[in-house]
Amino acid sequence: MRKHLFNFWKILKKTTIMWLDADPFRQSAIISYYAILSLPGLLIIIIWSLGQIWGESAIKGEIVEHVQDMMGLKSAEFIENIIQNAYLDAGAQWYMQVIGIGTLVFAATTLFFQFQKSLNHIWSVQVNEDNAMWRVVVDRIKSMLLIIVLALLILLSLLSSSVLASFKETLEFYVGGEWTYFFKISNYILSFGVLAVLFSIMYKTLPDVKIPWRMVWIGGFVTAILFNIGKWALSYYFSIANPSSGFGAASTIIFIMIWINYTTLILLFGAQFTQIYGVVNNYKIKPNDYARWNDQYILKHKNRVMKKLFQNKVKELEELDHNIKTGYYRDTNEDSKSMEFVEELNSNNENLINKIIEGFYKLKQSLNKKTNE
Repeated sequence: MRKHLFNFWKILKKTTIMWLDADPFRQSAIISYYAILSLPGLLIIIIWSLGQIWGESAIKGEIVEHVQDMMGLKSAEFIENIIQNAYLDAGAQWYMQVIGIGTLVFAATTLFFQFQKSLNHIWSVQVNEDNAMWRVVVDRIKSMLLIIVLALLILLSLLSSSVLASFKETLEFYVGGEWTYFFKISNYILSFGVLAVLFSIMYKTLPDVKIPWRMVWIGGFVTAILFNIGKWALSYYFSIANPSSGFGAASTIIFIMIWINYTTLILLFGAQFTQIYGVVNNYKIKPNDYARWNDQYILKHKNRVMKKLFQNKVKELEELDHNIKTGYYRDTNEDSKSMEFVEELNSNNENLINKIIEGFYKLKQSLNKKTNE
């Protein structure tokens, strides 16, 4: 038990360092901006799709109620106003409806598209240049499918809550009100489970990297815990402070952006935790077939390999470098000095390590030969 706690603390500590190093505040600010732009389209798609099954009025009421629980009455009224004013004109020409639907889908998927970029940054992957345009289309489709999954999870949550509510009323009628706390806990566990599944699916499908489901489930579970803690902390903070009070008429939208910004920080921390957990526990992780590790990741690993290769030869290498710079040795065939050699090594060729090893022994052999002469 102590060993597991120590490993968890080690992962958490490393996650915090890497999370801060990845500039999460800039990433969350960008995502919160796109979230506001995506909000009308996202709400329309979810309400329309679930409304066919559950009824649009019921879905609207549930969304507004959840927003009020998390952000307060003013934010709920703002979201309700967006829902009432965001609609497609059924009497418009067919081509205008097509354009409207296309714009709607594009706006709704932008949030997940931008979040995918942030996850790729955490995983240090990028799409190959020759697949870039095609991947934009595929990623938009993937984001749309994720919205559908989100809608289905909301539907599952609504159905389960309704079933629990009906059982609660029946049991209270026959047994009494002592079952109330049991159903409250059950409802909380259900909401927690829906969040954990949603986060796990996002961490698995959005980044352009192949990762095992097991580490994703653990990451989603930890993120769901952090999200609920953060939701409680934010609710308490906003109940005693009003950080958007100085913005006048725009205070509500600023308040929502601040809430989304803080929430996104938690999601990015959870994604970083998932990545660190996978690396520490030696899970097999690699980019998708259409992607690759980014240049920063490759350079960082090459530097680590170089440091490990030459950790006991630093002094000798420094002496070689000094001798070449001062003219003690110059290769007459290549006519290259150490700085030119270093520039050549920084060219990011795939055989960089082999060139370093080859160059090191070549310089050492030539220097010994010159000294013997």
